[in-house]
Amino acid sequence: MTVLLDLENHDPEEYEGKTVVIDGCPYEIAEPVGSGADKFVHKLRNRRSGLCLSVLAIYRDPEGAQDMLRNEIAAKSVDALLGFERVPNIRQVSLAGAPAAHLQDYVGPFEADPSPSLLTAQQLLHDERWEEGAAALATVLDENPHHTVALNNLAFALARLGGAERAVELMAVALEIEPNCLPYIRSYIQYADAAGRLAEILDGFSALREKYPYDHSCDQLAAEVPGRAAALNNAALDLSRSGRAVEALETMTRSAEAYRRLADGDPEGYDVELAEALVNLGNCHRFAGDVEAATGALVEAMVIAQRHEQGELFGIAADSLQRAWAEDPPGVAAEFERLTGSPIPDWLTRQADGAGGAASD
Repeated sequence: MTVLLDLENHDPEEYEGKTVVIDGCPYEIAEPVGSGADKFVHKLRNRRSGLCLSVLAIYRDPEGAQDMLRNEIAAKSVDALLGFERVPNIRQVSLAGAPAAHLQDYVGPFEADPSPSLLTAQQLLHDERWEEGAAALATVLDENPHHTVALNNLAFALARLGGAERAVELMAVALEIEPNCLPYIRSYIQYADAAGRLAEILDGFSALREKYPYDHSCDQLAAEVPGRAAALNNAALDLSRSGRAVEALETMTRSAEAYRRLADGDPEGYDVELAEALVNLGNCHRFAGDVEAATGALVEAMVIAQRHEQGELFGIAADSLQRAWAEDPPGVAAEFERLTGSPIPDWLTRQADGAGGAASD
């Protein structure tokens, strides 16, 4: 039976075997690895993977706990900035009844009895035999699909084989199982960068900033996203003009996804650029024959343009929507009403006679 740790009613000798939930992830408090005048320290075993990748430190003194934790995090932050080779990853966490607590890397064995396939895979990766290592790791994951070390190592092998897209997917699975591991977050961002997955770079960076604000290893990758989103936008327009509608749609979708993440974090800075990308995305959907998706993108662009009093941009989006309506009046009218709750207005059902949108027919 799973029993949640209750710091008000459980004595320290009762901690082992209890469960704590951190960022939605359940952990079993495993054996202690140290204690002292300041804190109790236990290994944490992920309930899904069975692996120990972190320790949990629970401070004793309700009066000085926060100051001690702040000083410890500050010291690790300075070490990281100075570039020391091995800086334990440390992160403050909230536990009911605890004066203060933090997660930190566990540098011992992550499981007591690793499978022979995992040991074989690790040696193969060490020898840069990527394909054989990937095959051995697949065997480990057949036995335990939640084994995040195997997922991480398989992503590493596939990235070396040119499979950055698949590496991103594998690290997303690993992070869903174990969301608090800093090396996993970094790897997710780095593989997303290699795959050109700009939205995923920002998703990972957001998690990194929230959980480990002193870590600056991926700052440059995140800073490059706006310029790369603009480049994707321009590339999609070129593809559209040359009649490569499917490639244009895929490329513009990635650009718009990136602008959406940017606008979520900084609406004033990126809302208008998001609306411009949505106009282009709507036109790409229209050229690919999907007027419903085109309607959704163009209506959203009009809403954003109106909110920011961008009259010219609103007109461009409206003109593109008129063109979509001319191609499929019932489909656009039905989707417009589904999205807005109102019938499409008469002025939008007059066919445009000028050039519409940022991508041309």
